[in-house]
Amino acid sequence: METSTEKPQNKMLMYRFEKKFALHQTQLSSFLMQLNLAGYKRIYEDRFINNLYLDDIHLKALKENIEGLSERKKVRIRWYGHQFALSKKQLEEKIKKDDVNTKNILQLENTKLISTEKTASFYRSISNELKEKHQNTYYQKGYYKLIPTLLNRYLRSYYYNHDKQVRLTIDRSLSYYSCNLKTLAQENHIIVELKSSAQNIITDHFFKSFELTKFSKYVKGMIATGEHKPEY
Repeated sequence: METSTEKPQNKMLMYRFEKKFALHQTQLSSFLMQLNLAGYKRIYEDRFINNLYLDDIHLKALKENIEGLSERKKVRIRWYGHQFALSKKQLEEKIKKDDVNTKNILQLENTKLISTEKTASFYRSISNELKEKHQNTYYQKGYYKLIPTLLNRYLRSYYYNHDKQVRLTIDRSLSYYSCNLKTLAQENHIIVELKSSAQNIITDHFFKSFELTKFSKYVKGMIATGEHKPEY
């Protein structure tokens, strides 16, 4: 019988509150000026983020998100920089419980997505690594049941407020690719996210002029590419 060499995961998960709102392209310049006046400072260089979302054949994660269940999760492969570069990847399980979120992260070895059409073989190579190095997690979490459903990419900017209690990110140039239909879609909005360990994270008055949204890149991408047709 094969013995797993997987190390126990740290069960102390850090939960945080998250709020989102969407901007039109024409609002970005004004918003950045207000952000500067409110004391927000850029903390990293802008970088591209790539995500490959995974779901089961019944699209359970998608449906739970659309239904707004108070406890739900989604799984994705994330990496930074060039979409088709040989680089380290990480598997993220994002968990939502009521108003807070947290993530389980598994660091993966260097691997490469050859092209958007090759997401299935890309995940097979990652799946093999998970079976070999994270066997318990692979089976307990049901990762063996998952398939690639959506590929997305965007440019992210990072900011902290004056006391570093709130992290703010701005995502733009969003694109979506359906792994099943092989269709591509572009997002017209810019997505702003506020993240903090404190519940009252929207303290700057100018944030209150923007309408909060439950914008999910996974849901929006599946709809935009025609992979999912919402019922109205």
